[in-house]
Amino acid sequence: MTLFSFFDKANLTKRDERVLRDIMTSPEAEQILARAERTTIEKRKELRLRLDGVDARHDKGISAAGEVYWKAHLAREAAEAKLIEAREDERRASATCYALESAKGQETRDLELQLLETRDPRLDDFYLHLRDAKQQLRHLVRITAFPNRTWTGERSVTYETNADEVHALSTVLKEAMVEVQRMTLLPVTRNEVSERLTTWAHKLEPMLDAFSLSTPRLDENGEVKLSREPLKFVEVLQANRVFDREDMPAPKPVRASSPRPPAVKRAAAIQKPIVGALKPATTTKKGASAAPSNEIMRCIEAGLPYRVDVDEKGNFAYTLL
Repeated sequence: MTLFSFFDKANLTKRDERVLRDIMTSPEAEQILARAERTTIEKRKELRLRLDGVDARHDKGISAAGEVYWKAHLAREAAEAKLIEAREDERRASATCYALESAKGQETRDLELQLLETRDPRLDDFYLHLRDAKQQLRHLVRITAFPNRTWTGERSVTYETNADEVHALSTVLKEAMVEVQRMTLLPVTRNEVSERLTTWAHKLEPMLDAFSLSTPRLDENGEVKLSREPLKFVEVLQANRVFDREDMPAPKPVRASSPRPPAVKRAAAIQKPIVGALKPATTTKKGASAAPSNEIMRCIEAGLPYRVDVDEKGNFAYTLL
């Protein structure tokens, strides 16, 4: 803002304006303005000197940093080229490894197949019997609760279980199954197979007998036979005192429109004494009925149609139709 513009906007009287003009044009005011101008000039000289020295102060560092950058840039490009080459080497190596593993797997399968084709067939029979025993064993864990009462009236419950025995036998069966599977791929003679299977049979028989399970063994001809006639699964449950009414197999539905099979006609002559032998199931405890007799089970397994009657107390009886 100039002095004249200040006067125009200050809305001064003529007298005030004349006084201010006299002050501003006085020697003292001129000296003050001259000192302010010199200060400004000195400041500008300093700034100009600093501006002229910017290149000298920074160019050397920029040049050095540029050299480092360029070296890093070249190194990065070289590294990227090596990375591309390394990835290509990795891809080729992976493909080679996969091809070799595939060839190994195929050769292994071919050789194992040839060994399996010439294996001793008794190993299959022995293995299947072991597998059946192991599957049935899974259902034979028994837990029995014994309620106790002290003379003070305090009640407690003691539990007994055969879980340890079941686990021990399951472990031995698994070991035997692994050994039998291993022998299918080994160059063993028939006599060697017989010796190993007999060893396992002697080891397993007392353990399986404890659960009413049959043991695979070799007969006088060296063939795999069971140590005794195998029980039905329901009978195995009954022998191990873990049978539940829900374990009883569902009866076969009888179609009214379908003709009777020959077995039913053949059994018609003996139907009367069999029906006479059927009696209502005896009750062991309230709400729980005893299992059907062996004679009834044989009739049911022979395919004869039958009916199950359940009374209000939960007892049930089997009747041949």
